[in-house]
Amino acid sequence: KDQSFLLLEVQESLLLNQKALSSSQANESQLNAALEDLTEIDTGLKAVAALHGEILRMKIEIEPLLGEGDLLATRGVDAFNQGNHRNSAIYFDEASQTYLTATNRLSEIAEGNTGLVEAVAPIEGISTISHIPAIFAKSQNNALSDVQLSTAKALEYKAASSLAEVLAEWNLLIRPPSDTHYQNWTAKINAADSNVTAALEALEEALELAPDRWQEIKVRELETLDWRALSKQIKKVVLGE
Repeated sequence: KDQSFLLLEVQESLLLNQKALSSSQANESQLNAALEDLTEIDTGLKAVAALHGEILRMKIEIEPLLGEGDLLATRGVDAFNQGNHRNSAIYFDEASQTYLTATNRLSEIAEGNTGLVEAVAPIEGISTISHIPAIFAKSQNNALSDVQLSTAKALEYKAASSLAEVLAEWNLLIRPPSDTHYQNWTAKINAADSNVTAALEALEEALELAPDRWQEIKVRELETLDWRALSKQIKKVVLGE
C-alpha cells in the first residue's frame, strides 16, 4: 500500500515535471522569438539612426543655400525700392534659381523622411517607443511643407524678376513703345501672373501639410500678393489697361 502511494506520488511528480518541462520549452520558444524581434528592432533602429543622421547632414548643408536665396531676394527688393529695376530683375532671377536648386535638395530630404516613416512603422506596437512614428510622420509633413515653401519662393521671385524687367525696359524708352514692346511686356506680365498664382497654390499646400506654420506661410502669402498688386498697376500704367 505504501508502495502504491509512493508510485502514485512519483507519477504525479513526473507529470508535474513534464508539464513544467513543456512550459519551459514553450517559454524558451517565446523568449527566442522575443529575442529575434528585439534584435530585428535593434537592427532597424540602427538603420533608422543612420538614415536620420544622413538627413540631418543634408539639412545642415542646405542652410547656406537657403540663406543665399534670402540674401539675393533682399538685394532685389532693395534695388527695386531704389528704382534700379534692371539690377533688381537680376537679383530676383538669381534668387529664383537658388530657391529652385534648394527645392530639389529639399525634395531629397523629404524622400529621406518618407523612408524614416516607413522604417519606424513596424515598431509602433512597442509601448515604450510608440510615439516615434508620430514624431517622424510630423517631421515628414514639415519636410514636404519645406518643399512647397521653397517652390513658392522660386515662383514668387521669378514673377518679381519679370515685372522688374518690364519696368526697366519701360523706363529706358525714349520714344513711345511699339507693338513689339507691348507684346513682349504683355507676355512677361502674364507669365508673372501665372507664377504668382502657382506660388499661392504652393503656399496653400504647404499650410495644409504643416498647419503649425500658418504664421510664417501667411506672411509669405501677403508678400506674394504684393506682386499681384504690382502687376495690376503695371498693366494700368504701362499697358494702359
